[in-house]
Amino acid sequence: MAIENNWTFADIVSLAAGVVLFGLGAWISKAQENSIQLTKKLTEETKHLQTAIAELQLYEKIGVIGRGVHCVSQNSSEVSPVLLYDCLAILPMLEYCGKPLVEKYLVFLRQALDGLTGEMDGSKSMAAILVEAVLRQVSIIRKRGDHRLADDMINVLARYINNLKVNAPQQAEDICLQFLEGSENKSSYVRQIMDVETGDIFSIMKILSLGN
Repeated sequence: MAIENNWTFADIVSLAAGVVLFGLGAWISKAQENSIQLTKKLTEETKHLQTAIAELQLYEKIGVIGRGVHCVSQNSSEVSPVLLYDCLAILPMLEYCGKPLVEKYLVFLRQALDGLTGEMDGSKSMAAILVEAVLRQVSIIRKRGDHRLADDMINVLARYINNLKVNAPQQAEDICLQFLEGSENKSSYVRQIMDVETGDIFSIMKILSLGN
């Protein structure tokens, strides 16, 4: 018995539809691949642009901060608010800057903290305001995965607090109470910091990270 090989109109339509759908799928897949590549390229270019803008702004601020640190060290207290807000303005840009500029800023940050310790903004030490802002930025930077930069920033704070504990223990405790005021178990964290052995920077860093 011969097997009939008759193609119906429905068979032809189904085959044609299959070919069209296959071609459409291949075209969509290629278009998606091109879109992904374009997005990746734009992301990289945006990142480079962010870095360039951040470094330009940081170059402009570094000199100003350096002069501010010098003036504050010479007891020119009227410069203190400007120094504080210049230091604060740079924090969101740090993660987009190259290592040399970041390192230079962190040196000035450490000096600025010393100079702002006795300066007040209302009832709060300017140094405490700056430490609090740095800790907030550290938290953001950690969430984005840059643990090296976060650790470098925490290290600056820990060295500042360690030095203050040695030279002015009561002032160190007061400032810690101020910048940790939003933390749960604030008193416990401050007590831990004050109980850390002099020179144990790592332990202070650890407590600061927990309290933030």
